[in-house]
Amino acid sequence: MAQTHWIVGDFLYLSRERRLRSPDGRWRRLNPKAARVLEVFLTHPGQRLTYTALLELAWDGRIVSDGAIRRVVADLRKAFRDDPRAPQYLQTLQGLGYCWLVAPEAASVVAVKPPGEMGWLLGVAGLVVVALLLMAQQHFGAREGLNRREHRTWPRFSETAQVGWPREVCQPMAGAAQPPLRY
Repeated sequence: MAQTHWIVGDFLYLSRERRLRSPDGRWRRLNPKAARVLEVFLTHPGQRLTYTALLELAWDGRIVSDGAIRRVVADLRKAFRDDPRAPQYLQTLQGLGYCWLVAPEAASVVAVKPPGEMGWLLGVAGLVVVALLLMAQQHFGAREGLNRREHRTWPRFSETAQVGWPREVCQPMAGAAQPPLRY
């Protein structure tokens, strides 16, 4: 299926991915039926499309309820932020059908780059990696700073007398049985 780019007012619609970009740059994926109905409206701008015409063009003649058509139209209005009382994109003609008010334009293919399916996952993974690197730098950087300043004053385990512990603490007790080694 060939990719078609539509500029509809301040919105950009990519047909193959069924994505709609709003004026603020946010992408929204349309469900398959809403995308199909939108493409019907975009290919018939300014024309009155009755329920019967929408059923033939978008539902391939299958019988669906009026509620299904109204639900898809409500999804499109929500995606385009269109108010049914003051329509800018999709007008309801009471008892007659619907009319798409804005004629679409062709878009430049070069300027369009839709977000990838895994784009958000890669972004989250990148943030996690950066957070882990910062935590590691903070943890190990603080230890290295402590080691550099106080390395000379730390006692060695072989020098128990410097610590002030009794020698018995560091030596095995006389006459105590050693537990067997288990592998």
